[in-house]
Amino acid sequence: MGRLTRDQIIAAGLAKAGHDNTITSTAATAFQAMLDDIYASFAWPFLRKRAAVTMAAGQGAFDIGNGSGAPAAVTEWVKSIMAIKVADTVSDSFAADLPLTDADGLSPNDEPAWHTSTGTPQKMLREPKFGDPWKWTLTPVPAPEKAYRLLVEMHAIPAALSSGSAIPAYPFDDTLIEAVCAWAAFYNDDPRSVASDGKVAALLRADRVKLAPTKRMGLDTQRFTRGG
Repeated sequence: MGRLTRDQIIAAGLAKAGHDNTITSTAATAFQAMLDDIYASFAWPFLRKRAAVTMAAGQGAFDIGNGSGAPAAVTEWVKSIMAIKVADTVSDSFAADLPLTDADGLSPNDEPAWHTSTGTPQKMLREPKFGDPWKWTLTPVPAPEKAYRLLVEMHAIPAALSSGSAIPAYPFDDTLIEAVCAWAAFYNDDPRSVASDGKVAALLRADRVKLAPTKRMGLDTQRFTRGG
């Protein structure tokens, strides 16, 4: 996360836009909406969450995300399910990946088998929960014949900031300040809003590069040799 609180970011953004008189409560509501949009716009590494789930024998479909209950108790909004690892028994370490499939990747012959047989799960059907964009329904195919442990990796959206003294999870304060500046310009019909929007987009692109996984740079031994 960054260093500035919500109120500090909003105050800096409004001052930068020259619109300090904008209603603070309105700005706070808009700021939370901006944060949620930024969090959902990209698979940010700092929003990758893992949840351990124990599937009982015969486990059917279960929900995960946005306050879901057992067996997958996850309070945060879930933007996407990224990967699932499975343990052979309730005591083994997570080793094998359980392939994910969407509804369009299933054969018409698959579904009857879910209800008539059990066995070692071969894949996990991943479907958005109807009526809830932040919750997913997972269905093991086939239903497990015994208990298994899962490690579900997901793109989770942090809970709304509880107060003005809370610090957003987003790590770059300058981007958030510029986003508030752009919102204030738009809110006040300031013609500079288009330029501000462009700067926010550029900062977000730069932030993605900053947070991209880095690879260790190796030296070409044919070009760089000791004493050469």
